[in-house]
Amino acid sequence: MRKLLLLVILGTVFYPLQAQNLVVNPSFETNTGCPTTSSQVTRATPWQAAKNSPEYMHTCGGNQYCVLPTNFWGNEPASAGNACMGGLFYGSFASSYLPDLREFLYGNLTTPLVAGQTYYVSFKANLADLSSHACNNLGVQFTSSYNSNFPLNNMAHVYTTSVVNQTAGYATISGTFVPSSNFTNVMIGNFFTDANTTVISVRSPTIGWNAYYFIDEICVSPTPGACFTILAAKWGDIEAVALPGMKVNLSWNTLSEKNTDHFEVERSLDGTNFTRIANQKAAGNSSKSLNYNLQDKPNYYGRIFYRVRLIDENGSTHTSKTVEVLLDESLTDFFQASPNPLNKNELLSVYLDREIDGKVDFDWLDGAGRIVRHESRIVSEGNGIQEFDLNGLSAGVYRMRVSTSSRSRTQPLVLLD
Repeated sequence: MRKLLLLVILGTVFYPLQAQNLVVNPSFETNTGCPTTSSQVTRATPWQAAKNSPEYMHTCGGNQYCVLPTNFWGNEPASAGNACMGGLFYGSFASSYLPDLREFLYGNLTTPLVAGQTYYVSFKANLADLSSHACNNLGVQFTSSYNSNFPLNNMAHVYTTSVVNQTAGYATISGTFVPSSNFTNVMIGNFFTDANTTVISVRSPTIGWNAYYFIDEICVSPTPGACFTILAAKWGDIEAVALPGMKVNLSWNTLSEKNTDHFEVERSLDGTNFTRIANQKAAGNSSKSLNYNLQDKPNYYGRIFYRVRLIDENGSTHTSKTVEVLLDESLTDFFQASPNPLNKNELLSVYLDREIDGKVDFDWLDGAGRIVRHESRIVSEGNGIQEFDLNGLSAGVYRMRVSTSSRSRTQPLVLLD
């Protein structure tokens, strides 16, 4: 019986725009030989599987698991050229539901992304004829390190919130992205868990309980129009300002909008892992500059990162640049922890108010608010520098809470490997 899992079909090249496309072998036309069976992604060098086993599909394929246009999953040619990739964005080849099964594709960029610059991203997707289901969250995530079993982390830099159920021809998934890091690689897949994915049934299962897609024409470019021609909006500026009372005012504006639906405001403690904190309706269509704002109360001090994601009416996403704000303890100089972020082999120095005298409780809380480490110390007045070895904690984002008999404050703390 054939393997349980498979992956993403990725595809052909933007022939007139190749010089502007940063994706290496974006249409999988270059290979080390025709595929002879399933799961031979690496023949389309330098592509690799980043989770389970995607298919490399080509008109010269050797059997039903790697040939175009008619194959195990249905009948569909590549979007352009002779090759594409294919894989699971939901489900498996089992006859009943199996949770959170995915296949990811991992490729190289010709040059690293430049932090703070807008990039235009797109790829083509076709739901295989014999798929029993269709889903949303088809998307792109950028990274700088390879992981053969990349986790489902419920985020993507560009993705579609709409279910893609197009079986005749290819849908275009597109959007813009402003990186905060110099990413060197690109991945394609559904990086969201089943609980965070919208799925619809489209036919009775015949080759398993799955949403299997062919993927083609991957494009990442700093040039407007290289990957797609119609932008939902043109970003203006975005700014975060600290306010009294542990509040942040986030403001942003668009220079124009076309078929926009809503904004999703996201917050992060480390600038990488973001959580959606609010939705706000967009104008829809406008040729004028429009201003938006939102007031947030994060309830902790330290550096806080924000970005805004614009969702089109068709589900495509456009992400603003990331901005940060420092909610320092100017209202109370109770304590400050440094360095932050902190490597595991470093000591954490906690600088306490010089007037503190007596018992002080130090707690480290995880993302769910659970105390993962507690320590009490007796501090004498004028001797408030305390050092801690946190090597026993796992890398991640914590909240450090320092408490005396009369006051208590928290501060975000990022612990690195």
